[in-house]
Amino acid sequence: MPSSQIELYSGVVFDPLDPDPELITLEDIAHALSNQCRFSGHTRTFLSVAEHSINVSYLVPEEDAVEAFMHDASEFALQDMASPLKASPAAEFYREYEARLEAVLAARFGYRYPYPESVKRADKQMLATERAMLLKPPSQATTELWEPWLGDIEVFPDHCWLVKGYSPHIAKTLFLYRAKELGIQ
Repeated sequence: MPSSQIELYSGVVFDPLDPDPELITLEDIAHALSNQCRFSGHTRTFLSVAEHSINVSYLVPEEDAVEAFMHDASEFALQDMASPLKASPAAEFYREYEARLEAVLAARFGYRYPYPESVKRADKQMLATERAMLLKPPSQATTELWEPWLGDIEVFPDHCWLVKGYSPHIAKTLFLYRAKELGIQ
């Protein structure tokens, strides 16, 4: 039977389905998230999950910034999955492993999980802003598709300045800088 282990950027062999917290480093998280594009890569320009995470960390009260910054950290090993697919009944296994890895990450880096409500709202605010900036103009079909995810969340023009579309190298550097700023080691 094939193993669920993967090789991380650092060369460490890691099993995201049975995560060992001692093997997880910020360097591996930063590297992987900076190379992953939001919206499963279906954007007009590249925007990394790392940049998204940095941006969300600025949209919450200061006491929730670490949780906001790390809210997608599990994707360093499990990859980003489009929200409609992730919410489908067929992806229940993914959600279970994601929750397990998120809890391990929270314990490893010393932050709260489950995430505060402010993190969930800021993530949706950033999602709405990124969608408006990076995807094609909405049609009736796409508006209906996003309704369950965004609900009453609207695009915040004040947040548009956050979306730069940094290269993976710059996004990684900024991710590590923001982690240090937040005291994450």
